[in-house]
Amino acid sequence: MKKICWWIGTDSLILTQYPPGLILWKIKIFFYRIKWFFLHRLFDEHWIVSDRLRKELTDFGIDNRKISVHIDPPKKHIRVEKKWHEGFNVLYYLPHTSIAGMGYIRWVYGADVVRDVVFRFIHNPNIHFIQVSGSSDMELMYPYIDCYIRPSRHDGCPRMVIECRQNNIPYYYSESGNPNVDDIVKLINDEYAKSGKMVN
Repeated sequence: MKKICWWIGTDSLILTQYPPGLILWKIKIFFYRIKWFFLHRLFDEHWIVSDRLRKELTDFGIDNRKISVHIDPPKKHIRVEKKWHEGFNVLYYLPHTSIAGMGYIRWVYGADVVRDVVFRFIHNPNIHFIQVSGSSDMELMYPYIDCYIRPSRHDGCPRMVIECRQNNIPYYYSESGNPNVDDIVKLINDEYAKSGKMVN
């Protein structure tokens, strides 16, 4: 039986890039890299959900011949039906973390970018920004979501992006790791206009 390792998001990316911020994170990631320096040799195959992850893993030293792209993550598909709701709901993700890791987490998930985007819509009461931390039941939330923004700087292929694809929910994901406020604002404006919920 093959020993398979799934790589979905930041786990592989932090193997090759130090984050900014507190020294505690640099120490933590240093030991994480040491662990994977020895551990990755035990797996027969590494499954990834994004070609971007391939570069991160091969740069780290994992044999490219052992890496296979699989589109779907190893969890159930979420299929939902859209439900009518007032206003236009924009979802974004910012996980809870310890105080020590907050600077890194806010950088990874583009909290500053989200802040700037929200500010651009401060005078439009019809557009609502909803934050989730990973503890919410997304099957209950997706029917009321009109758009999802993921201005991440250091993420492989988020599960919520895949779930939005499955449910035809428009989304912004910074695949390059360089999120752009203007691009996000344009997406929200375009989808808001299509929704027919605009008011004069």
